[in-house]
Order: sequence, then structure tokens, then C-alpha cells
Amino acid sequence: MPKTIEDVENLVLRSAFELLKAQGYQKLNMREIAKKSNIATGTIYNYFPTKDELMISLIRFYWKDYREKIYELFSSKEDVLTKMRGIFLMIDTFIRTFEGFILEYAKSGKEKPQGRVNEFIDEFRKGIKMALDSDKNRNPFSQIKTEELSVFIAANMISIALYRLYSYDSFEKILKILILK
Repeated sequence: MPKTIEDVENLVLRSAFELLKAQGYQKLNMREIAKKSNIATGTIYNYFPTKDELMISLIRFYWKDYREKIYELFSSKEDVLTKMRGIFLMIDTFIRTFEGFILEYAKSGKEKPQGRVNEFIDEFRKGIKMALDSDKNRNPFSQIKTEELSVFIAANMISIALYRLYSYDSFEKILKILILK
């Protein structure tokens, strides 16, 4: 009698996430995930036709837990610079976790400019905007609209996390000039 596994999709995603963290994206493969999940490789393909589809689902899976933490920070009573640092640390963790996939997927041309990976990045931008909008110490004379500033901050945070060309501490000095009175 064949075994019945409850919530195969969830099992596969949890196993894939553990392997991703341990081995990285390049070494992640369906056979290893199947082995770790104790299911047939073909079963995974019933849920995830390609490795890309698995990774997009994995990002969404990861994001569900992450979203709550992000919005908790965005709506906290912390000052805006503390929120920005917290947002950066979340972006950095997200990018470190999915870095291999994000870079390869972006280079492949499979992602449309407003595609699925950008959905997640847009969440960070919205949170930054929320943090800026709630800040009582914001420079009232700033010529930069909150929307433009949130895009600028998100893009730079992502760049810092991806390329490590400069430190967040250096960027925070710029934020102080742009944001605070």
C-alpha cells in the first residue's frame, strides 16, 4: 500500500529551505530535496515543474513568516534610523538566503521588470515608506518626496547587501542628512 504524506508541498518547501541554507542555491537539486523529504523525485515535479518554480514558491513560503516581523518593525515606536537598520538587516538576510537564485534568475531574463521577485523587494520599499511617513523628526524642508526617497533607500540597501561595496554604517550617515531635521 502506498504511503500517504500529508501536505507534501509544505514538506518539500521545508526540506528545500534547509538544504538551501546548508548547501546554497547552486548545489540545491530535486533529488536531494526528494531524499530529504523521503518522497520520490517525480512527486516534487508534480508540485514544482522546475527548480525556478520551486525557488519562487520557497521565497513565498519564507516570506509568510518574514512579513509579520517586517510589519512589526515598521509599525514599532523605534526611531526611523533604528527602523531603517532593522529593515536593512532583514533585506540582507533575505538576499543572503536567496542570493544565488536572485542573481541567476535576474540574469536569465525570465523575470519581467515588474515580476515575482520584485514583488518581495517592493514589500521592503513599502515598509521604508511607512517608516518615513510615521517619523516625527523628518526634515520638513526636504525636496524629496517620500515615495522617491523610499525607492532610493531600498535600492541602496539592496545594493549594499548584494555587492558589499560600502557599509550600511556609511549609508546611515547619508540617511541622517536626508531624513532628519
